[in-house]
Amino acid sequence: MRVRKAVRLLYAQHSEYFYDNDQREDLSESTVSMHSLACSTFYMILDCNYCDEYVVEYDIESSPFKDEIARLISRGPMYSIGKQVTHESTMEAHFQYMRTYHNDNPKHFSYLNIEIEQQD
Repeated sequence: MRVRKAVRLLYAQHSEYFYDNDQREDLSESTVSMHSLACSTFYMILDCNYCDEYVVEYDIESSPFKDEIARLISRGPMYSIGKQVTHESTMEAHFQYMRTYHNDNPKHFSYLNIEIEQQD
């Protein structure tokens, strides 16, 4: 959640349209992730594997905050595994697909606001 907060604050500087889905309390069988974050230049999913290790998959190659986010991820807990993934399409195209797939659901999609992010 520390990484989530920091990433949201970085992207709020640009009023980025952002996907943020906390699935930690979702007990349905369809849930595959604990938490997902994405925008047109960033993607990160937090999972917990069968060994109770946190697994962070991310794509930050096109992010203007690539270095800051890489530092945040690398300072994760000792029991986490970080692995960079790449998408067949660009992050922008992948995010557009996510928007279509989730119908821009306002429960998970919003424009980040710097004042609101600084309050949290």
